[in-house]
Amino acid sequence: MIGNLWPLATHLPFINEREIWLGAATHDIGLDIHPGALWHAIDPNLDLERAKVGADLVLSGHVAGEALLTRPNPFTEGLTATGAPWRTNGRLLAIQLMQ
Repeated sequence: MIGNLWPLATHLPFINEREIWLGAATHDIGLDIHPGALWHAIDPNLDLERAKVGADLVLSGHVAGEALLTRPNPFTEGLTATGAPWRTNGRLLAIQLMQ
């Protein structure tokens, strides 16, 4: 970690299975320090990072279409491993890339 770069980190793991990419994103906003443990603290509004990732992909010029999908009975709030709250509307962002 150099200077204040930590709060700018985005965790964006992807899985590619049969031409479908699945991803999840959280935005680091700092450190969550507990006795014997050091964790990254995330922005509690998960939907903001989803919107940012989608907007960045659209700006790349390689997106043919996008849609927010509603899931049945999604988790919309909870606590992180260190007890910090998080919230989301539970929707998924589907993006079709250009061929």
